[in-house]
Amino acid sequence: MLYMGLWMLIDKYGKNEVANSAGGLGFLVMSAVAISYLAHILEKREKMGGEAEPVRSGPKPTPDDKKFNNFHLVVVK
Repeated sequence: MLYMGLWMLIDKYGKNEVANSAGGLGFLVMSAVAISYLAHILEKREKMGGEAEPVRSGPKPTPDDKKFNNFHLVVVK
């Protein structure tokens, strides 16, 4: 159904016009996602008293991870 609607729009307005409209819509959606993400970070910063913890924190390092952090890769030419 969506596929047929897309082809109807292309037939009526042309490929360039439909592509420009889709690009503008994609830009608006990504802008809204970025604004939402920044608002989420600012809310956390206000709750923490100026210091925000990362929104996505990775796993805590284990003793093995700390041991292998000192391991250096040796490249042989």
